[in-house]
Amino acid sequence: MSDPVKSPPVVLVPGFMSPAWTMWPLAKYLQRSNETIVRWDYPRIFTDLDASIVSLSKQLSAFDASSISIVSHSFGDWLTRSALHLVNSQRSVRLISICPVTTAVPLVKLTRPISQYLAPELRIMSRATSAAVSLPVGMEIDRTVVHAKGEILVRQQKADDQRFVLGSHTSVLFQPNVWKLVHDELQR
Repeated sequence: MSDPVKSPPVVLVPGFMSPAWTMWPLAKYLQRSNETIVRWDYPRIFTDLDASIVSLSKQLSAFDASSISIVSHSFGDWLTRSALHLVNSQRSVRLISICPVTTAVPLVKLTRPISQYLAPELRIMSRATSAAVSLPVGMEIDRTVVHAKGEILVRQQKADDQRFVLGSHTSVLFQPNVWKLVHDELQR
């Protein structure tokens, strides 16, 4: 009898100012069908964005699997896209981006004269050009973007494969319908 096929490891990446525990309900839901769930957390919020990118890229590279799944939320998606540029391009990636920061965040853009000096994350979110980090070319990445219909914090950018759910920027992480959507997207 052959061994059952192992599902790829799933790394959960929270958004800016969202500790890893915000991903706990989703992690518990996904544990039913995935062997390895990792809730990654920022090593240095407000101080060293490069250290966070390197830390995440090391986490993503640490697995011995040929494929990996990532579920990112908000600014965590920007970190994920940035970190993927440092990861071995031979790996295939399933990326679920929940309410991703892909352009300037209106409130941060409005307060840019002050906010850009408060944290490197806010500096990135204040300008569309810096928020729009592309996915690496040459890496096999299957991406689904999940937008919240009640989103007021982050602008929704059109994506090739997108889903819409009722909820707000943060509430989506605590909604069972979103957990099921993420689960189903990871299984396809």
